[in-house]
Amino acid sequence: MIAKVSRANYEAYISSDQWRAVRLIRLRKDGNTCQGCGARERLHVHHRTYERFTCERISDLVTVCESCHALIHDLHRKKRGSLEAVTFKVITKPAPRKPVVKRQRRVVVRRATRRKPVDWREEIHSPSWARGARQLDETTVRKRRDGL
Repeated sequence: MIAKVSRANYEAYISSDQWRAVRLIRLRKDGNTCQGCGARERLHVHHRTYERFTCERISDLVTVCESCHALIHDLHRKKRGSLEAVTFKVITKPAPRKPVVKRQRRVVVRRATRRKPVDWREEIHSPSWARGARQLDETTVRKRRDGL
């Protein structure tokens, strides 16, 4: 049986240190996100049921944003079901589908022309501006000549 909670008792409990501690636990457990829409701002901790009010379990609570919280209470006031059932409907809305992205084939364009083999003798005797300002020392030239 659900006990009737007076407005004065509710407000006194919500402003207590006990409620702040329980609220922080629930917020951390839900990752500081609304369980209805995934929002991360203007979060409330909602009672699914008031059966164990002031000694509630963490599972009796759920993190929702301000708009989802208002929706839950509007549906409950319009007698669309028990508070627990209405809360369940709001927080278990199907997640929006992600657009399906077709995988595109990767086209590799290969060059038709091959690089010309470089003759090591041309590199030594050509001016530096023709070599792209690349200076070759004698050890590099010997390695290229000997194929090392």
